[in-house]
Amino acid sequence: MAREACRKGLGLLLLLAAMAGWAAPPAPDFALRSADRHNVRLSEFRGQVLVVAFWSSRCADCDRHVEHLDALTQRLSDRGARLLVVSIDREPNAALERAARLQAPILFDMEREVARLYDIGRLPVVHFIDYHGRLRDVETTANGRELTRYERTLLALLDE
Repeated sequence: MAREACRKGLGLLLLLAAMAGWAAPPAPDFALRSADRHNVRLSEFRGQVLVVAFWSSRCADCDRHVEHLDALTQRLSDRGARLLVVSIDREPNAALERAARLQAPILFDMEREVARLYDIGRLPVVHFIDYHGRLRDVETTANGRELTRYERTLLALLDE
């Protein structure tokens, strides 16, 4: 419960910082192997608006979130929107099955190092990173209303 409150507080802090004109913190860089066996580094996507969605086969809401985000970022790809899906499963089989149905790359974090770096806690969790590589928003709820917020957040970042 305390971790969830802390993450909600981080999202609020990022929003207040942006409203006050303060620079958001840089998103922690990482490199992970993708389903197509390439190493992918977060910093390679500087200049694009990134959505980083953490996923697990044991998360009931994760598939719905990732499918929605994949369609959304595909629709907005010409404006610079990209989705990275980070699987925290210890075994890659479920993520490989998921990768076949998505346009976005799936990255393997089997040791959960990136998950710890981003302090993800409960799933689903989605991080929004702006054109400059700054962490601008974190969404952690799964009540159905977050799918609309994802689009609003992404459009606002693309309009900057």
